[in-house]
Amino acid sequence: MHNLNEELYDKRKKQIQPWLTINSINESDEQEKIKELLRKKANAKIADNCYIASDANIFTSKFYLGENSWIASGSIIRGEVSIGPHCSVNPNAHIAGKVEIGTGCRIASLVSIYGFNHGHSRTDIYIKDQPSTSKGVILGDDVWVGANAIILDGSKIGSHSIVAAGAVVTKSFPEYSIIAGNPAKRLKDRRELPLAKFSLEDKNSELRYHLDMKFNSYISCHDGFFLRGWLLHPELNDILVKTQYSSNTLSINKKRPDVVRTFFKMEEDKQVYIDCGFEHLLEVSDFYSLYAKTPSELIHIADIVMEDMIHEEK
Repeated sequence: MHNLNEELYDKRKKQIQPWLTINSINESDEQEKIKELLRKKANAKIADNCYIASDANIFTSKFYLGENSWIASGSIIRGEVSIGPHCSVNPNAHIAGKVEIGTGCRIASLVSIYGFNHGHSRTDIYIKDQPSTSKGVILGDDVWVGANAIILDGSKIGSHSIVAAGAVVTKSFPEYSIIAGNPAKRLKDRRELPLAKFSLEDKNSELRYHLDMKFNSYISCHDGFFLRGWLLHPELNDILVKTQYSSNTLSINKKRPDVVRTFFKMEEDKQVYIDCGFEHLLEVSDFYSLYAKTPSELIHIADIVMEDMIHEEK
Protein backbone atom coordinates (compact mmCIF):
# COMPACT_ATOMS: atom_id res chain seq x y z
CA MET A 1 0.00 0.00 0.00
CA HIS A 2 2.87 2.40 0.67
CA ASN A 3 3.88 2.30 -3.00
CA LEU A 4 0.69 4.06 -4.07
CA ASN A 5 0.61 7.77 -4.77
CA GLU A 6 0.08 10.27 -1.96
CA GLU A 7 -3.62 10.83 -2.65
CA LEU A 8 -4.42 7.12 -2.39
CA TYR A 9 -2.18 6.79 0.65
CA ASP A 10 -4.04 9.58 2.47
CA LYS A 11 -7.41 8.11 1.51
CA ARG A 12 -6.41 4.67 2.77
CA LYS A 13 -5.14 6.18 6.01
CA LYS A 14 -8.57 7.69 6.65
CA GLN A 15 -10.36 4.43 5.84
CA ILE A 16 -8.28 2.59 8.43
CA GLN A 17 -8.52 5.47 10.94
CA PRO A 18 -11.93 7.05 10.33
CA TRP A 19 -11.65 9.38 13.32
CA LEU A 20 -9.32 11.42 11.08
CA THR A 21 -12.04 12.04 8.53
CA ILE A 22 -15.21 12.82 10.47
CA ASN A 23 -16.76 15.98 9.03
CA SER A 24 -14.10 16.08 6.31
CA ILE A 25 -15.25 18.22 3.38
CA ASN A 26 -13.03 16.29 0.98
CA GLU A 27 -14.89 13.07 1.76
CA SER A 28 -18.44 14.45 1.63
CA ASP A 29 -19.24 13.72 -2.05
CA GLU A 30 -18.04 10.13 -1.88
CA GLN A 31 -19.75 9.58 1.45
CA GLU A 32 -23.08 10.76 0.08
CA LYS A 33 -22.79 8.30 -2.80
CA ILE A 34 -21.97 5.43 -0.41
CA LYS A 35 -24.90 6.27 1.85
CA GLU A 36 -27.33 6.61 -1.04
CA LEU A 37 -26.27 3.22 -2.40
CA LEU A 38 -26.74 1.61 1.02
CA ARG A 39 -30.17 3.17 1.41
CA LYS A 40 -31.15 1.64 -1.91
CA LYS A 41 -29.46 -1.77 -1.70
CA ALA A 42 -29.01 -2.51 2.02
CA ASN A 43 -32.26 -1.06 3.44
CA ALA A 44 -30.14 1.41 5.40
CA LYS A 45 -31.10 4.36 7.56
CA ILE A 46 -28.02 6.46 8.23
CA ALA A 47 -27.94 9.48 10.54
CA ASP A 48 -25.91 12.66 10.09
CA ASN A 49 -22.16 12.99 10.49
CA CYS A 50 -21.40 9.31 9.90
CA TYR A 51 -18.45 7.89 8.03
CA ILE A 52 -18.41 4.59 6.15
CA ALA A 53 -15.19 3.42 4.49
CA SER A 54 -15.61 2.82 0.77
CA ASP A 55 -14.34 -0.75 1.12
CA ALA A 56 -16.59 -1.66 4.07
CA ASN A 57 -18.81 -4.62 3.16
CA ILE A 58 -22.41 -3.89 4.14
CA PHE A 59 -24.94 -6.38 2.79
CA THR A 60 -27.88 -6.12 5.16
CA SER A 61 -31.61 -6.76 5.05
CA LYS A 62 -32.02 -3.87 7.51
CA PHE A 63 -29.36 -1.46 8.74
CA TYR A 64 -29.31 1.54 11.07
CA LEU A 65 -26.30 3.72 11.86
CA GLY A 66 -26.66 6.46 14.48
CA GLU A 67 -25.19 9.93 14.30
CA ASN A 68 -21.47 10.50 14.69
CA SER A 69 -20.70 6.81 14.19
CA TRP A 70 -18.20 5.32 11.79
CA ILE A 71 -17.34 2.03 10.10
CA ALA A 72 -13.74 1.38 9.15
CA SER A 73 -12.05 -0.38 6.26
CA GLY A 74 -12.67 -4.09 5.69
CA SER A 75 -15.61 -4.37 8.09
CA ILE A 76 -18.31 -6.90 7.19
CA ILE A 77 -21.87 -6.15 8.26
CA ARG A 78 -24.71 -8.42 7.16
CA GLY A 79 -28.14 -9.41 8.43
CA GLU A 80 -30.33 -7.10 10.52
CA VAL A 81 -27.99 -4.72 12.32
CA SER A 82 -28.57 -1.58 14.38
CA ILE A 83 -25.62 0.52 15.56
CA GLY A 84 -26.42 3.48 17.79
CA PRO A 85 -24.96 7.00 17.96
CA HIS A 86 -21.29 7.71 18.73
CA CYS A 87 -20.13 4.17 17.93
CA SER A 88 -17.09 2.89 16.10
CA VAL A 89 -16.55 -0.33 14.16
CA ASN A 90 -12.83 -0.78 13.58
CA PRO A 91 -11.04 -2.45 10.66
CA ASN A 92 -12.03 -5.99 9.70
CA ALA A 93 -14.70 -6.43 12.35
CA HIS A 94 -17.50 -8.84 11.40
CA ILE A 95 -21.10 -8.27 12.52
CA ALA A 96 -23.69 -10.74 11.25
CA GLY A 97 -27.27 -11.78 11.95
CA LYS A 98 -29.61 -9.92 14.28
CA VAL A 99 -27.42 -7.52 16.26
CA GLU A 100 -28.33 -4.41 18.27
CA ILE A 101 -25.55 -2.13 19.50
CA GLY A 102 -26.31 0.79 21.85
CA THR A 103 -24.86 4.29 22.19
CA GLY A 104 -21.17 5.08 22.54
CA CYS A 105 -19.85 1.56 21.90
CA ARG A 106 -16.38 0.64 20.65
CA ILE A 107 -15.96 -2.45 18.46
CA ALA A 108 -12.24 -3.14 18.03
CA SER A 109 -10.44 -4.65 15.05
CA LEU A 110 -11.18 -8.28 14.12
CA VAL A 111 -14.12 -8.57 16.53
CA SER A 112 -16.79 -11.07 15.47
CA ILE A 113 -20.42 -10.68 16.60
CA TYR A 114 -22.83 -13.37 15.42
CA GLY A 115 -26.54 -12.90 16.03
CA PHE A 116 -27.46 -16.25 14.49
CA ASN A 117 -26.48 -19.90 14.69
CA HIS A 118 -26.48 -22.91 12.38
CA GLY A 119 -29.13 -25.52 13.14
CA HIS A 120 -27.56 -28.79 14.25
CA SER A 121 -30.22 -30.72 16.18
CA ARG A 122 -30.46 -33.49 13.57
CA THR A 123 -27.67 -35.94 12.85
CA ASP A 124 -29.21 -37.61 9.79
CA ILE A 125 -28.64 -34.65 7.50
CA TYR A 126 -25.77 -32.22 6.96
CA ILE A 127 -25.60 -29.18 9.21
CA LYS A 128 -25.54 -27.03 6.08
CA ASP A 129 -29.03 -28.32 5.19
CA GLN A 130 -30.59 -27.48 8.58
CA PRO A 131 -32.35 -24.14 9.16
CA SER A 132 -30.49 -21.39 10.99
CA THR A 133 -31.72 -20.01 14.30
CA SER A 134 -31.43 -16.46 15.63
CA LYS A 135 -31.89 -15.23 19.19
CA GLY A 136 -29.87 -12.10 18.47
CA VAL A 137 -27.09 -10.24 20.24
CA ILE A 138 -27.61 -7.04 22.25
CA LEU A 139 -24.90 -4.69 23.43
CA GLY A 140 -25.98 -1.96 25.84
CA ASP A 141 -24.60 1.56 25.91
CA ASP A 142 -20.92 2.35 26.46
CA VAL A 143 -19.66 -1.19 25.78
CA TRP A 144 -16.05 -1.73 24.70
CA VAL A 145 -15.33 -4.96 22.84
CA GLY A 146 -11.59 -5.68 22.59
CA ALA A 147 -9.70 -6.93 19.55
CA ASN A 148 -10.37 -10.49 18.35
CA ALA A 149 -13.23 -11.01 20.79
CA ILE A 150 -16.14 -13.21 19.67
CA ILE A 151 -19.74 -12.70 20.84
CA LEU A 152 -22.14 -15.52 19.97
CA ASP A 153 -25.89 -15.65 19.39
CA GLY A 154 -28.16 -15.17 22.41
CA SER A 155 -25.67 -13.05 24.35
CA LYS A 156 -26.65 -9.76 25.97
CA ILE A 157 -23.89 -7.48 27.29
CA GLY A 158 -25.04 -4.93 29.86
CA SER A 159 -24.21 -1.25 29.50
CA HIS A 160 -20.79 0.09 30.57
CA SER A 161 -19.16 -3.34 30.24
CA ILE A 162 -15.75 -4.30 28.84
CA VAL A 163 -15.18 -7.47 26.80
CA ALA A 164 -11.46 -8.28 26.91
CA ALA A 165 -9.43 -8.96 23.78
CA GLY A 166 -9.77 -12.55 22.61
CA ALA A 167 -12.78 -13.35 24.83
CA VAL A 168 -15.38 -15.83 23.57
CA VAL A 169 -18.77 -14.73 24.91
CA THR A 170 -21.44 -17.45 24.96
CA LYS A 171 -23.92 -16.03 27.50
CA SER A 172 -25.28 -12.78 28.93
CA PHE A 173 -23.63 -10.51 31.51
CA PRO A 174 -24.97 -7.64 33.69
CA GLU A 175 -24.06 -3.97 33.49
CA TYR A 176 -20.54 -2.80 34.41
CA SER A 177 -19.01 -6.25 33.88
CA ILE A 178 -15.41 -6.89 32.92
CA ILE A 179 -15.53 -10.07 30.85
CA ALA A 180 -12.66 -12.28 29.69
CA GLY A 181 -11.69 -15.84 28.81
CA ASN A 182 -12.87 -18.78 26.69
CA PRO A 183 -15.62 -19.33 27.51
CA ALA A 184 -15.88 -15.79 28.88
CA LYS A 185 -16.50 -15.22 32.57
CA ARG A 186 -17.27 -12.12 34.60
CA LEU A 187 -14.01 -11.17 36.30
CA LYS A 188 -15.25 -8.19 38.29
CA ASP A 189 -17.50 -5.16 38.36
CA ARG A 190 -16.26 -1.76 37.15
CA ARG A 191 -18.03 0.09 39.94
CA GLU A 192 -16.90 0.59 43.49
CA LEU A 193 -17.84 -2.35 45.70
CA PRO A 194 -19.82 -3.59 47.56
CA LEU A 195 -22.64 -4.39 45.17
CA ALA A 196 -26.05 -5.66 46.19
CA LYS A 197 -29.04 -7.20 44.46
CA PHE A 198 -32.54 -6.55 45.83
CA SER A 199 -36.00 -7.92 45.09
CA LEU A 200 -39.35 -6.23 45.74
CA GLU A 201 -42.17 -7.98 47.63
CA ASP A 202 -45.38 -5.99 47.16
CA LYS A 203 -47.92 -6.26 50.03
CA ASN A 204 -50.95 -5.49 47.84
CA SER A 205 -51.99 -2.55 50.00
CA GLU A 206 -53.71 -0.91 46.98
CA LEU A 207 -51.73 2.26 47.58
CA ARG A 208 -50.21 3.92 44.54
CA TYR A 209 -46.44 4.04 44.79
CA HIS A 210 -43.29 3.82 42.69
CA LEU A 211 -39.62 3.22 43.55
CA ASP A 212 -36.91 4.70 41.32
CA MET A 213 -34.49 1.80 41.40
CA LYS A 214 -33.65 -1.43 39.60
CA PHE A 215 -34.54 -4.73 41.17
CA ASN A 216 -32.98 -8.13 40.49
CA SER A 217 -29.76 -6.53 39.21
CA TYR A 218 -26.66 -5.36 41.05
CA ILE A 219 -26.46 -1.75 42.25
CA SER A 220 -23.66 0.03 44.06
CA CYS A 221 -24.16 0.28 47.83
CA HIS A 222 -20.72 1.56 48.75
CA ASP A 223 -22.14 4.61 50.57
CA GLY A 224 -25.42 2.98 51.61
CA PHE A 225 -28.75 2.16 49.99
CA PHE A 226 -30.42 5.15 48.29
CA LEU A 227 -34.21 4.83 48.34
CA ARG A 228 -36.16 7.25 46.15
CA GLY A 229 -39.70 7.31 44.77
CA TRP A 230 -43.23 8.53 45.43
CA LEU A 231 -46.37 7.40 47.28
CA LEU A 232 -49.97 8.63 47.11
CA HIS A 233 -52.45 8.69 50.00
CA PRO A 234 -55.06 11.39 50.82
CA GLU A 235 -54.10 11.47 54.53
CA LEU A 236 -50.41 10.67 54.37
CA ASN A 237 -48.40 11.93 57.36
CA ASP A 238 -45.10 10.09 57.04
CA ILE A 239 -43.35 7.35 55.12
CA LEU A 240 -41.46 4.90 57.33
CA VAL A 241 -38.76 2.40 56.47
CA LYS A 242 -37.92 -0.24 59.05
CA THR A 243 -34.87 -2.52 59.03
CA GLN A 244 -33.55 -5.00 61.57
CA TYR A 245 -31.42 -2.15 62.92
CA SER A 246 -33.56 0.97 62.84
CA SER A 247 -36.74 2.80 61.89
CA ASN A 248 -36.42 5.81 59.55
CA THR A 249 -38.89 8.55 58.66
CA LEU A 250 -38.43 9.65 55.07
CA SER A 251 -38.76 13.25 53.93
CA ILE A 252 -41.82 13.72 51.69
CA ASN A 253 -41.29 17.31 50.55
CA LYS A 254 -40.05 16.41 47.06
CA LYS A 255 -42.51 17.75 44.50
CA ARG A 256 -42.98 15.33 41.62
CA PRO A 257 -46.45 15.90 40.04
CA ASP A 258 -45.17 15.50 36.48
CA VAL A 259 -43.63 12.14 37.31
CA VAL A 260 -46.82 10.91 38.93
CA ARG A 261 -48.91 11.99 35.95
CA THR A 262 -46.88 9.72 33.67
CA PHE A 263 -48.06 6.75 35.74
CA PHE A 264 -51.63 7.74 36.62
CA LYS A 265 -54.31 9.98 35.16
CA MET A 266 -55.34 12.24 38.03
CA GLU A 267 -58.75 13.89 38.08
CA GLU A 268 -57.77 16.50 40.67
CA ASP A 269 -54.46 18.18 41.51
CA LYS A 270 -54.72 17.98 45.27
CA GLN A 271 -51.85 18.81 47.56
CA VAL A 272 -51.41 15.15 48.41
CA TYR A 273 -50.50 14.47 44.78
CA ILE A 274 -47.88 17.21 44.78
CA ASP A 275 -45.96 16.55 48.02
CA CYS A 276 -45.63 12.86 47.31
CA GLY A 277 -41.95 12.24 46.64
CA PHE A 278 -39.30 10.91 48.99
CA GLU A 279 -35.61 10.10 48.98
CA HIS A 280 -33.32 8.86 51.71
CA LEU A 281 -29.88 7.26 52.15
CA LEU A 282 -30.11 4.20 54.39
CA GLU A 283 -27.55 1.87 55.87
CA VAL A 284 -27.20 -1.38 53.95
CA SER A 285 -29.54 -3.99 55.40
CA ASP A 286 -30.85 -7.47 54.60
CA PHE A 287 -34.35 -6.10 54.26
CA TYR A 288 -36.37 -2.89 54.33
CA SER A 289 -40.08 -2.67 55.15
CA LEU A 290 -41.86 0.35 53.67
CA TYR A 291 -44.91 1.81 55.48
CA ALA A 292 -47.35 4.69 54.99
CA LYS A 293 -48.35 6.38 58.24
CA THR A 294 -51.79 8.04 58.35
CA PRO A 295 -53.74 9.55 61.31
CA SER A 296 -55.55 6.24 61.81
CA GLU A 297 -53.27 3.40 60.66
CA LEU A 298 -49.85 2.18 59.60
CA ILE A 299 -50.08 0.59 56.14
CA HIS A 300 -47.45 -1.99 55.12
CA ILE A 301 -46.72 -1.25 51.46
CA ALA A 302 -43.80 -3.45 50.44
CA ASP A 303 -40.62 -5.18 51.54
CA ILE A 304 -37.26 -4.77 49.80
CA VAL A 305 -35.19 -7.90 50.36
CA MET A 306 -31.47 -8.28 49.71
CA GLU A 307 -30.86 -11.34 47.52
CA ASP A 308 -27.07 -11.16 47.20
CA MET A 309 -24.11 -8.93 47.97
CA ILE A 310 -20.62 -8.86 46.46
CA HIS A 311 -18.08 -7.65 49.00
CA GLU A 312 -15.00 -8.49 46.97
CA GLU A 313 -14.20 -8.68 43.31
CA LYS A 314 -15.20 -11.97 41.71
